[in-house]
Amino acid sequence: MLLGSAPLTGQGLDRTILPIVTPEYQGKIVPSREEAVPYWPPLVQALADAPNVLLVMTDDVGFSAAGTFGGPVPMLNLDRLA
Repeated sequence: MLLGSAPLTGQGLDRTILPIVTPEYQGKIVPSREEAVPYWPPLVQALADAPNVLLVMTDDVGFSAAGTFGGPVPMLNLDRLA
């Protein structure tokens, strides 16, 4: 298991620790394709009641610089998001 990663629990993924760990490979890798066993780890999906969150990160932009927040710089896409 990776340091700082979440362990898998019996009922699914432990979401109390991030990042969620990718489980160990359960397949079999051998030189022959016929003897190999493929494995696809379970997909990580949001919970049914999880909120939709959008995080916008900018660099070297003060809070009041964008026109969206009363600043002098027009930012059309940010205005549409706000």
